[in-house]
Amino acid sequence: MSGALVETETETGPPRTTVHERVRRSLRDDILSGVRKPGEHLRQSALAADLQVSVAPVREALRDLAAEGYVRFDPRRGATVRLVDLTELLEIRMLLEAVEPLVARLAAERVTAEELARMRSVQERLEQVRTPEEHAPLDAAFHDLLTAATRSPRLQALVESLNGSWHLAVAAALDAVPHRVAEAVAEHRPVLAALAAHDAAALASACLAHRRPAWDAVEAVVRRRAQDRALPGRS
Repeated sequence: MSGALVETETETGPPRTTVHERVRRSLRDDILSGVRKPGEHLRQSALAADLQVSVAPVREALRDLAAEGYVRFDPRRGATVRLVDLTELLEIRMLLEAVEPLVARLAAERVTAEELARMRSVQERLEQVRTPEEHAPLDAAFHDLLTAATRSPRLQALVESLNGSWHLAVAAALDAVPHRVAEAVAEHRPVLAALAAHDAAALASACLAHRRPAWDAVEAVVRRRAQDRALPGRS
């Protein structure tokens, strides 16, 4: 992490006004980009010192990240970055495939011009990235905006909790799927075009066409690692 937080414009809108929210975003970006690895212990005092804030907003941010599926609390170890196993990954994929068409239908109906502009702004930044570490937080922001456009708080909470765990699996596999960066950025373009046209069917098709290659690539990595751990002599 880069040290003290500064008030900057985020990828999804104007500057945040609370230290707690800026800490949450900073920690989430570190997890998504692989700076903080699955299983890593997140000591509140060390994080507070690194970010030059008090412990209170760090504690709040970790609670939020736990609710979103990024962090796990253990009675003995405290907060750690969650590790997603193969069984959980397959369940997450099944649920995301089921809800993606509903997200697309509602977003196509309800998206505003302002939301489209913000998504295009994120996409412009994505077009400039070259590494998985740069791509992951911006890609998450893009999909967060798409889900928010549904105007369905319960659906949004469900998808965000699933996406949190999914993005963790992606972060753990970043080094194995660098080829997906350029492909994923290109796949956002038909998503934006269908959203701008308020075409629910085209949006659902574009979203699934975008999601499935990533799902396949990360699933293959997690399967391979699970098999490697199961081999004699592997821990």
